[in-house]
Amino acid sequence: MIKSVLSALFVIIVSISVHAQVRRHHLISGDTLGSVNNDFIQLTNNQRIELMPLYDPDFALFSANFGSYPAVESLAGNDSIAEENTLNYFSTCEVSPVEIVDSIDLNEDGTKELVLLRRSSCFVSPPTMGPYGEGGQQHSYENYEVWDVKQKQQLFEVRNIRESQVAITTNVIQTFGYRFEVTIDQKGRFHISGLTDGSNYEPGTYKYNTEKGLYEKE
Repeated sequence: MIKSVLSALFVIIVSISVHAQVRRHHLISGDTLGSVNNDFIQLTNNQRIELMPLYDPDFALFSANFGSYPAVESLAGNDSIAEENTLNYFSTCEVSPVEIVDSIDLNEDGTKELVLLRRSSCFVSPPTMGPYGEGGQQHSYENYEVWDVKQKQQLFEVRNIRESQVAITTNVIQTFGYRFEVTIDQKGRFHISGLTDGSNYEPGTYKYNTEKGLYEKE
């Protein structure tokens, strides 16, 4: 039963990834913003801001090395082999439509900054995967981003979900990474709570400093 579920999961993710990558979410707002798409912000002056993919190939290699799947254990500690092998990982991602959480004029320049929420779910297969999906990985990513669309600059980013589930055998799944809670108040302050081990963030409140032009932990 578990073998068939793993095989079916791979087929489903591959089939929906093509459709998921072309979905768009549009918003007309002010003189600067034209629309927000899954991989870029379209501005009205025929310029755009590229949004980097959430999928992290280094995280895939980390998950494989710290799992106990035999086909990739030998890569641990060999940077040259690891770097080359990362290129051989095959990934398909379902990208959720970008959500505009809020728009706030943080830097008081007359143009509101965008607070975006981006999500992505990826299936990752190693160079040698078992016949029933052993070694396959299911990644979950969630990212909050604050963008100054006037200067085309990212002011802040919080990746609150970076999680990988690795199929060690047909009935053993190991989970790596982290997930924690994020709330944003009306003043654009980020409140982080929960276990943040493994991330670059600490629990607490992060506020935009107008003088310095960046977010700082209070």
